[in-house]
Amino acid sequence: MDVFKVNQQSVEGGTTIVALDGEIDVHSAPRLREHLDTVLQGGSSRLVVDLENVRYIDSSGLSVLLETHRRAET
Repeated sequence: MDVFKVNQQSVEGGTTIVALDGEIDVHSAPRLREHLDTVLQGGSSRLVVDLENVRYIDSSGLSVLLETHRRAET
C-alpha cells in the first residue's frame, strides 16, 4: 500500500506548490527527491512544499528537503 502522495499545482508568478500527503521515509524519499528535482529543472521561480498532511518524516525525508532547499537557493 502506497502511503505517500504528491500533488502539484502552479500558481501566479511562477510559483509551484507541492503538497505532500502521508509518510516520508526511506522508501518514499527517493520518489520525493525525483519529483522535486523535476520541479526545479522545470524552471519554477518559487517552490513551496506543503507539509500539512505529512504524518511522519524520517531523516531521509528531511535530507531530501534540505538538499532541495540548497539547490533552490543557487
